[in-house]
Amino acid sequence: MFGWLKNLRVGSKIGLGFTAIGLIFILNLILIFNIFNKTNALNDRIADLRTPTAENSFMMLNGINHSMAALRGWLLMGEKHYKEELEQVWIWEIDLPLNALSVLSSHWTNPDNNVRFKSIAENLKDLRAYQNTIESLPGTSNRAEANRIMIEKAAP
Repeated sequence: MFGWLKNLRVGSKIGLGFTAIGLIFILNLILIFNIFNKTNALNDRIADLRTPTAENSFMMLNGINHSMAALRGWLLMGEKHYKEELEQVWIWEIDLPLNALSVLSSHWTNPDNNVRFKSIAENLKDLRAYQNTIESLPGTSNRAEANRIMIEKAAP
């Protein structure tokens, strides 16, 4: 099969060997370059999509906990600054990350994540409605009703 190789001179055989090694080297470079590009694309995706998604999700979770704490403070103490804090929490710690997640969700690759996000957005609307209902109940005479809504609906 390689009988023609026997007839080549030593210099030609050495040149052929270096050419073969060079081709292997070039193929390795092409493969490494492709792997590098894929890794770069993955890193960019993590930095531009996954990290902001996780960051905004944790910010929103913290905001939900913060809003519940402010609502409990308002229920227990009845002080106005808790209601003001609650409004600020919704603006900066819940609505802001929710809007950011809404923008990011258009680039998510798993459709289940979009379904979960829509469910979370609906649950947040319900939470806001429950909190508004609790806030609207006047005075201590309705404290029992406010606590019931808080325990049975808002907290879960």
